Amino acid sequence: MRRVLLLGPDGRAVRRYLTVIPDDVWPSTTDGLGALWICGDLRSAIVFATPGAATCWPGIPEPSTPSTHRDPEFNSDVISTIAREAGAAAALEWF
Repeated sequence: MRRVLLLGPDGRAVRRYLTVIPDDVWPSTTDGLGALWICGDLRSAIVFATPGAATCWPGIPEPSTPSTHRDPEFNSDVISTIAREAGAAAALEWF
């Protein structure tokens, strides 16, 4: 199982999910960072997909437990790049 963090515009994790990422998807990320499409109510189980939805798989919310660790902070330039890539992939799929 892997933990997938959904990041807000400020780079902080806004939701956490547990999932088994398909073997062919993981290598397409850079150091585990990349754009994914999601479908569903963020408060319950959701479906993850690669941009274009060529590969889809389920994810479940991580159980809430008290934690002493901090969420990783991500460079805003990295988040901006990922957001641009996600937007471009969505636009290509629509057209």
